[in-house]
Amino acid sequence: MAAKSAEKKHTAKDKIQVRCVLYYTLYKINGQDGPKELSATLGFGIPIFNNWNNRSVLNISMQYSNVSATGMIKEQNFRINIGFTFNERWFMKWKVE
Repeated sequence: MAAKSAEKKHTAKDKIQVRCVLYYTLYKINGQDGPKELSATLGFGIPIFNNWNNRSVLNISMQYSNVSATGMIKEQNFRINIGFTFNERWFMKWKVE
């Protein structure tokens, strides 16, 4: 019986990058407490596979933000961002000899 290879084949699912960030910001205006911002961001980097190379990435992220100040308008935002990172060969510097 032939021995099975222990090498695992990687799929796109194995290479998905996940990013999650929470942050809080307190602004100061002329030494006084200003608006407070509380935000959460969640993002994914999904590799794009092709026949030439596997370095391009589709980035999708979502952000929720809550900005408020005492006695002022409260603001809530929800953003969806979609971006592409192209790391293909035509962006590489060619060496001429």
